Amino acid sequence: MGAAHSLLVRESILSHRKEGYSMLEISKKLSISYNSVRTLCHRYAASNPIESGHKDALLPHYDQCGPQEKLYSPAVIEAALALKRLHPRWGAPRLRLPLETEMRSKESEREEAIPSIRTLERWFRDNNLVKPKRQTGEPRIGRARAVHNIWEVDAKEQLELLDGQATCYLTMVDEKSGAWLASPVFPL
Repeated sequence: MGAAHSLLVRESILSHRKEGYSMLEISKKLSISYNSVRTLCHRYAASNPIESGHKDALLPHYDQCGPQEKLYSPAVIEAALALKRLHPRWGAPRLRLPLETEMRSKESEREEAIPSIRTLERWFRDNNLVKPKRQTGEPRIGRARAVHNIWEVDAKEQLELLDGQATCYLTMVDEKSGAWLASPVFPL
């Protein structure tokens, strides 16, 4: 996302617009994206500039930047954490179903928002209700140290021959020596 344009640039866009230039001409003339010019012009037109003063319509809206966090009631958060404690082996997708049923069945004036699976996973992690994934201690294979230690096998699939027959084949190469070992062909 680009940086906000200065107030001078914003005023220049509107003055060009009042002179009769099209939005495309303004964007080319000032080397600004067409979407930026269009957004500013539409925002200025919708703001009733006579009453509010045109400076207010030109100011950047930094309050609208960044992710918009959904606010969940403490009842929803506690219900989700209680379900996880009750069923520690269940994952977030499985726990979301009874949570949604429970929240929908409650008689309340206001509809409770149901958190997404990713939000539930974050809550469980933040409250130490999930174990970190186990890291395996298996060594990586690495490079071959001798001939025939590691073979590289590559498949070529859904190839069409000149006569129209569909086929596929494998190539097997020794990693250490680079020797071509085989290339079996399989008609489909």
